[in-house]
Amino acid sequence: MEYFISNLEDSLKADLPLLSLMGAFILIDSIAAIDTERGRASKDIFMKWFKKYLPEYLIHNISQSDYYTFRCALLHQLSGSREDSSVNTILLVPKNLRFKGHQSLINKAFLLDLPIFVKDIINAARECIKSSKYYDKHKHKIITLHPNGLDPYISGIPVIACESPAN
Repeated sequence: MEYFISNLEDSLKADLPLLSLMGAFILIDSIAAIDTERGRASKDIFMKWFKKYLPEYLIHNISQSDYYTFRCALLHQLSGSREDSSVNTILLVPKNLRFKGHQSLINKAFLLDLPIFVKDIINAARECIKSSKYYDKHKHKIITLHPNGLDPYISGIPVIACESPAN
């Protein structure tokens, strides 16, 4: 998981806001799933995790369901809004501009400072890893860099894969 988190942090440093945002929602899905007995993601698991680890974002009557709706629109349709949300859209300020409007509600649009939001998600994920009773059970499923290959498949070149690919 640290390899993915490191890539996410690099996307922020490289000023790739859309990839950072998408990666942050993927991180929530992934870490929320790993923090369960089954190790599988679902809407309910996403929402429970969000409520537990990011409660400071549940303001202005914006729920974890709204974030899940935004996540679905973004990751599946590259959209920033859907009709079934309590806000029209989530607006994200892509750079650290010392912007003072983080977590503001403006005419049914929720405004977030993207770097702060993504960093808060990263911090929450790291907190979850430390406290999860299921992380060790599922961590072998997490895709990561193997700098010298992955036996018995290939050696001598870097590959990205999980530790024990399914047969």
